[in-house]
Amino acid sequence: MRIKPSFSLKTRRAVITLWVVLTVLSRIGQPVPVFAQATTLNLNGISITPANATLPIGAQMTLVATGAFSDGSSQSFGPPGVWDILFSPQMDISSCPPLPAGAPDFASQQVTVTANGSFHRIWGTPQDVTADGTMTSTSFSATLTCTQGGATLGSISASWTGTEFDGTFAATKNSGSVIVRGITWRSSNPAVATIDLTGALTAVSPGSTTITATYGAVCKQFGGQPPVPTWGCQGTTSGSTMLTVATTTTGGPSDDNNDSGPIQSGYAIITPTSGASAGGLLAFATFGLKRSEGNTAQAGVLPATMTTNAFVGIATNTQLQRDLGLAFVNPGTATANGTLVETKPEAIAPGSHGALFVTQVFSDQSTVLSNFTGTLSITSDNPIAVVGLQFRGVEFSTVLITSLSAATSVPTVSSGVGGPGAVILPDFAEDGGWSTEFSIANPGTSVLIARLDVFDSNGKPLQITLNGKKQSSFNVTVNPSGIAILAPIDGATGQSRF
Repeated sequence: MRIKPSFSLKTRRAVITLWVVLTVLSRIGQPVPVFAQATTLNLNGISITPANATLPIGAQMTLVATGAFSDGSSQSFGPPGVWDILFSPQMDISSCPPLPAGAPDFASQQVTVTANGSFHRIWGTPQDVTADGTMTSTSFSATLTCTQGGATLGSISASWTGTEFDGTFAATKNSGSVIVRGITWRSSNPAVATIDLTGALTAVSPGSTTITATYGAVCKQFGGQPPVPTWGCQGTTSGSTMLTVATTTTGGPSDDNNDSGPIQSGYAIITPTSGASAGGLLAFATFGLKRSEGNTAQAGVLPATMTTNAFVGIATNTQLQRDLGLAFVNPGTATANGTLVETKPEAIAPGSHGALFVTQVFSDQSTVLSNFTGTLSITSDNPIAVVGLQFRGVEFSTVLITSLSAATSVPTVSSGVGGPGAVILPDFAEDGGWSTEFSIANPGTSVLIARLDVFDSNGKPLQITLNGKKQSSFNVTVNPSGIAILAPIDGATGQSRF
């Protein structure tokens, strides 16, 4: 697969953002100069929604913490929540090779980061490094390597341990400080209600409890040159609300959604068994995230065309939290691979699915800025399916991806799955607050019988709960001019969230 960006100059849902601030000491012991200060907005307070709620015993609900800033803006801190991990290390590079004549110190310094422990992988370089993973404990470790002109000058192997938000690390010839910023949740009376790290609350027994959300900063900063956070926001900001648990227990329909569980994602193939019209199978998905007030942010996702050459417009902006999410599926039996415009190789194994943001794709390409507007070309040696969602914070919408290659059928994945007439939906998400509804329409004059098969990111059948049934394959019968809907049922309403 080949991805080519073209752009004009104008960066969790990842879960953790890792900012690296490296002070590099020159041979005469002088720090690298900083040219512009970041803009600072004071964090005036934290509010929690829904506020002052009453729940029956056994009920669950996800709370959201929102910060109010001094310029009148607000920011939602969960779910899923974003953690900022700020390093301020010092590194002695007195043995560096000479700098090019006339070059300022800062111009030739680069920082690369590798990590282990809680982090699964690292994207990006110097001032904007995103770690894909979750904060699973109160410790982590990382290695920072300073390079100059391709030569490694030195490295820091830093381990952080501590509680709450602040800690320190030490390594040979190096030292510094670490600040961890994020929302932590606390119930004053866990016997009445418990709350986890994501804000998912469970009513346990009758009574009242105070729920407190604490953010590990008193302000936020952005901009500056280089564009890295400064250290003036240390401290915490908190907000609280009262929760009452009533003596009644939950009743009514079972809930197909596991809002406090891990997100499950993958792709789906819908195959007509009999009765398909000459125009083919009509199907689409509705992709959504449940809001704290009970509403659902959603976008319709159409089936993707199998393609070897696709084209899409993109616009990313860190300050606006704007990014393009892409999902790729290779349902075939051969690996789809290629050179990503001589700069970015990718390989999609047979049957596999992957989803990531455009800024992650090119985070290690210095020629592609994290804020840009332009187009993206995607080419592959074997047909793949691609879908795109434009995000602005937690708001999202479907974008048009145009195939420039001749259309091909979805390959046959197994007996009765895929083949001519089948359609593929390259991405879906269930649980963790996310839901996907599948719709299959019949514009023909005969009864349509079709099947929906769901696969995880490795191409294995994935069991999800739709219409009260947990399985990986669903059969539907659709009358002429009718429609069948497969959706997770909300226990509070007995209906789909969409």
